[in-house]
Amino acid sequence: MQKLQAGSLLILHGTQSGNAQDVAERIGREARRRYLRYTVKSLQDLSTDELATAHFAVVVVSTTGQAKLPASTKAFWRSLLRRSLAPDLYCNLTYGVFGLGDSGYQNFNTAAKKLDRRLQALGARPLLPKGLADEQQPGGCSSGDTSVALDSKLCCTLLPDITNGTANGSHSGLMDAAEVQAASRAFHALESAATSHHTPANGPAGPCPDSPFMAQLLSNERITATDHFQDVRHLVFGTAGSGLTWEPGDALAILPRQSDANVHALLHRLGIPAFARVRIELPGESSHDGQPASIEVSAAAVVAGVVDVAGSSPRRFLFEVLAQLATEEREVDRLQYFASPEGRDDLHTYNQGEGRTLLEVLDDFKNVVIPLEWILQAAPRLKPRLFSLASAAICHPGEAHVCAAVIDYQTPHRRRKRGIVTSWLAGAYASQQGPRVPIWIEPGSMHLPVDPGVPLILISAGTGIAPFRAFLEHRHSARKQGQEMAPCYLYFGCRGHAADFYYADQWKQYQQDGVLDRDKGLRIAFSRDGPAKRYVTHLIQEDNRNLWQLIQEGANIYVAGSATKLAQSVLTALELLVAEAAPMPNAAAQKYVRQLEAGRRYFVEAW
Repeated sequence: MQKLQAGSLLILHGTQSGNAQDVAERIGREARRRYLRYTVKSLQDLSTDELATAHFAVVVVSTTGQAKLPASTKAFWRSLLRRSLAPDLYCNLTYGVFGLGDSGYQNFNTAAKKLDRRLQALGARPLLPKGLADEQQPGGCSSGDTSVALDSKLCCTLLPDITNGTANGSHSGLMDAAEVQAASRAFHALESAATSHHTPANGPAGPCPDSPFMAQLLSNERITATDHFQDVRHLVFGTAGSGLTWEPGDALAILPRQSDANVHALLHRLGIPAFARVRIELPGESSHDGQPASIEVSAAAVVAGVVDVAGSSPRRFLFEVLAQLATEEREVDRLQYFASPEGRDDLHTYNQGEGRTLLEVLDDFKNVVIPLEWILQAAPRLKPRLFSLASAAICHPGEAHVCAAVIDYQTPHRRRKRGIVTSWLAGAYASQQGPRVPIWIEPGSMHLPVDPGVPLILISAGTGIAPFRAFLEHRHSARKQGQEMAPCYLYFGCRGHAADFYYADQWKQYQQDGVLDRDKGLRIAFSRDGPAKRYVTHLIQEDNRNLWQLIQEGANIYVAGSATKLAQSVLTALELLVAEAAPMPNAAAQKYVRQLEAGRRYFVEAW
């Protein structure tokens, strides 16, 4: 095997349900045990140029359904297919591909095979033949020893209490937001040093994950009827003086604020006083190249800023760690089963299926003593929640608008689950002195065409309307300034006019002003107001001649909404539209729609 010390090993994953990420993280742990420098990264966060700077890479990718690539890989795959890429772009790259598939499908492990062929076509050299795991085999993609060696890359030590538990307002139970952010930054810098991934001395100029802007919540308005089952909010954040800029289609990243009660509950479960300070260090390391080898922080602050205590479900790695630490027979048996290939489905039902959180899992396995260093390595990380911006910056200076549904549901076992961000914001009081919310901008997956003469077909349901409000506000503003604009066509699905017809007056005004076509530009499907349910797909079928004419004239199609319902049903409706209106055979219609996507004329943002 070639030596990798000369450069960092890039471990990439493209995952739909999390299995490929699990395998990638396991490879990362094996790399760390061998003292290799490595980075684990999602393909959705990778550019083709960034991959060209790597010398060694391992790619773990799953194939979903009928030969489909995971949603997280599609943007990277499209960029990898560009004809403008040089045939020797990856001539310095040595790589391996490991695919997760199911031979029960005709196109077995297609994603891995495609990726392997394309990397070789661009000059990359395979280190070894591609690996193709098969879910139909007894070992599946987790064959072999599933135990995890507990060789922690961190060491945590409680520091002596010199304040008698009264420092920094500990008895009040309140955590300072600045202290939480500082602890989070310090921990991530330490972790980067552990993997030899140096943090640049000069970070991004504007707000970013390591330095978010603390925005005021200026407005918090419920925009669904009070008797409607779903609580949807229009939220306005103050951004004056932040330096934040964005384009219609970008997303607002909001870092969750964890409740003091949940953070202190986790510390209590770990046997750590709420006021304690800890030293976190890299065993056997000393400071070098400006990277820290140890930090001293508040235990509450580092947990609040790093660990998702009561939001996301843990990955399988936590159960592997717990299985190694358990001593009570019943818990040992159950955790070892969950960590095994045979227990994968039952683990998914228990964990993700029920939305169990870190606190709930630790409560179910009460006798397991787990140190803080393993919580910091194996527990789910606190990640930002992304919301499509529902406003054009040019129309609302100093403000960023979001349309967000408050997550509140019951699991199959009738356990209530609430969204950590939306529940917090829904109950927040908006004012100039209101709560400060850590935010920054993340680039979106779809944007307006440069040419204002391109017609827009906008198809959405529910809160999927958010990016289209930004689109239409931007075009309305440009039209008021005298620019010639092609008309837009908005297809929106909701339950009822009085229940959840978001921004109805604004759409009607835009139709009067000509931003939306005055004749056919506003098409609303109310699924519960009439004797029969009507969805946007019904409207697409009814308007197939007009839509086909617009497509032939060069219109761009944008779809935003539910990945499980809207995206696939609209795709099917568009393929049927092309087949009937062109007319052409179904296979040719499907190919035509794929060509629209490849030509950057068909965009989907689904969640």
